[in-house]
Formats: sequence, C-alpha cells, structure tokens
Amino acid sequence: MGCSGGMHPIKLGCSGWSYEDWKNGRFYRPGISSKEMLSFYAKIFDTVEINSTFYRLPSTPKITESWIKRTPENFIFAVKFPKQFTHAKKTRLKVSEDDLEPFLKIVIEPLEQGKKLGPILIQFPYSFKEDYQLLENFFTNLPERYSYTIEFRHPSWLEDQRKTMDLLSKYGIAYCIVSEKILPPVVEITSDFAYIRWHGLNEPREQKYLIYNYSYSEDQLREWVPIIKNLANEVRVFGYFNNHPNGQAPANCNQIKRMLGMKVKDPKAGQQSLDKFF
Repeated sequence: MGCSGGMHPIKLGCSGWSYEDWKNGRFYRPGISSKEMLSFYAKIFDTVEINSTFYRLPSTPKITESWIKRTPENFIFAVKFPKQFTHAKKTRLKVSEDDLEPFLKIVIEPLEQGKKLGPILIQFPYSFKEDYQLLENFFTNLPERYSYTIEFRHPSWLEDQRKTMDLLSKYGIAYCIVSEKILPPVVEITSDFAYIRWHGLNEPREQKYLIYNYSYSEDQLREWVPIIKNLANEVRVFGYFNNHPNGQAPANCNQIKRMLGMKVKDPKAGQQSLDKFF
C-alpha cells in the first residue's frame, strides 16, 4: 500500500472509473459491461475518486453498497462533494445538516460503515474568489468526523497563501495540491493527510477551464516522486489522476507508482502496455 522506510500509506488512483474511451484495449477489455468496470479497476488500483457524486447522487444507498461489494477489503473511495453546494452563486456554501442528509445517507455513511471511506473532495469553481468569512462559516457546518480536502481554482486564494493555509489548518482540512496551469503546484500540509490531483498541463480555455486530455511525460512525473515521498514522511497521501481521456490517467498512475517503488499490477485483459503513450 505504501513505500518502505516507515512512510505513511500512499494511495494512488484515478478520478472516476467509468469511461467509454477506456475500453477497446486502452484500459478495459472490449465489450466490458458498466457493472464489471469497477471490479476490473479495483484489481489494478486500491483507490478511486468518485466523480459522479459531484453531478448527481445515486438513487439509493444500494448503489453505494454495490460499490463496496465489488471492491477488495483495502480499497478506499474518495468522494466528490455535490456541486449544488459549491457552484450555485446565490446559495454557495449555505449548507445545513438537512441539506447534507441525502449525500451523507446515500453515499458517505454506507462507505463509512463498509470501512472504505476516504477523504471528501470539495472542489470550487473558478468563479469563487477569495471570501474567507463565507468559507469559514461553511466549515463550521460540516460534520466534524469526516476528512475533507478543498480544491480552489481561482488564484485569489493564493494571494495571501498563509491566510488560506492557516484557515484550512484551523479546521484540519487538507489543501488540495494540484498539477494544472491555473494554480501553481503549492505543496502544504494542513491536515493529517495530503491530497493531490493531476489534471494535466494544457493551457486552460479562457484562462479558467481546465482541459484534461493530457499525457504526462516520464520527466514530469518524476518531479512528483520526491514531493510524494516527503509528504508521506509526514502524513497519509491520496493522489488521483484526472487526465482521463483515452486512458491516460491509469497509464500515468501506474508509471508514477513504479517510480515510487510501489507494487504495480498490469491489466492483463485490458491494454497490453500501460506505457504505450510514451
């Protein structure tokens, strides 16, 4: 799960698992059904970031329970917080316990009971500029027993970097470390775990919309190896590749795992070589 030498656990995977363009030998075997994808994915990686909860919740906790059943014991799900609370300007971050109840009951609590719950990722849009009071009010309404990470998109949150990190540290919320072209790859520990997302290094559209069709080179990945190792000397590390088009995310994820000396499983029924993009 982690690296040798007394490091904390390192969990690396992809942002989402259900992509049509991962079929036909890119990652999944041709003709694989949607229901089979997670089981196959979980033979290769021991964690995934659930992207779908950002857009809509599953209709019933039974769907979440099926994810638990289709993954091995040590598998961990990071979960994306619903965008209705982060992206709607008029109601942004105005969240009560009642508002959160469907998300908690349908997704979070089943994963917690199944011992497979990882951090909850709260991603803000580019349009959300620095507003410390609103953010702190929001933090006070979050259930305290879960682990959270915050991903900012607007550069204003790093203009007073110390103030931002101090606020996150006050509530034990991890700063989401990113690889992208909107924000720099600032590495700060503000919780008892670290969280990294690799989006790709394409120039953003209109300077604010990330473009995920990107394949990291070996040299670009190698720059992250000492960063991950240094983080793991301090805290647990979760990292997810979001450059998902054409199976680039699983390819890059397994590459960096090899560089870190972690155990890598190649998907025998899927693509023949995870490094075929390089």
